[in-house]
Amino acid sequence: MKIVYGERELILEFRENEVQVITIENKEYFSEFLQNLYNQSQGMEGKIIMSEGEKILSLNKCTEVIWNPFSVDLNNKKILGKLYHELKDISSEEQYREICELNSAIVRYLDEMCLKVSYPIQFQLEMDVLDLYKMYEVRLEKEGQSMFETLLEYMKIMESLCGIHLLVFVNVKNYLSEMQLQELYKTAFYYKIKLLLIEAHQSKCLEGENNQLIDKDLCFIHY
Repeated sequence: MKIVYGERELILEFRENEVQVITIENKEYFSEFLQNLYNQSQGMEGKIIMSEGEKILSLNKCTEVIWNPFSVDLNNKKILGKLYHELKDISSEEQYREICELNSAIVRYLDEMCLKVSYPIQFQLEMDVLDLYKMYEVRLEKEGQSMFETLLEYMKIMESLCGIHLLVFVNVKNYLSEMQLQELYKTAFYYKIKLLLIEAHQSKCLEGENNQLIDKDLCFIHY
């Protein structure tokens, strides 16, 4: 996988067991890059070109951008949608009889309730288990997790449930210790997740990182 950006062609090539870290000290360039990243993550057009071999990829379909690690939600709309459909597929294959019995019981209950009122009532005879999951607020458990623990779990869920293989973090080194960063990288390597860290300030180069610096004068430096 490769990312190319802008006229000066910032190039980021993703390799196995390697984290791409780009530090952008020029504030205007930093802002423009993040603006393009945001726009394209929302499905709009931009100057970031992502590819896999000869194939051009849609950034919003294969990438998750984490702007603020404290706002990560294990039960956001994307995750719950994927979770519900996976559960529905399982129930259709393995619990079909139970679903039919449950639907019959609900229909009998509604029939009885309709007889108790003096006005005509209608309802659906077939139950969509997706509505059942929503009604009972089926969700991923996250009690007592720290911000860092949530991040690690979020990475795993993005890959296994949502099929996201590239996670982009913005200024995450402001929030995590070196030890936590190494644990983050270790988890990503294990689950074959590609990482891109976008930082505004240069920091210590850690094992497993491939670092690039765009300084205030727009000089591109590898270190």
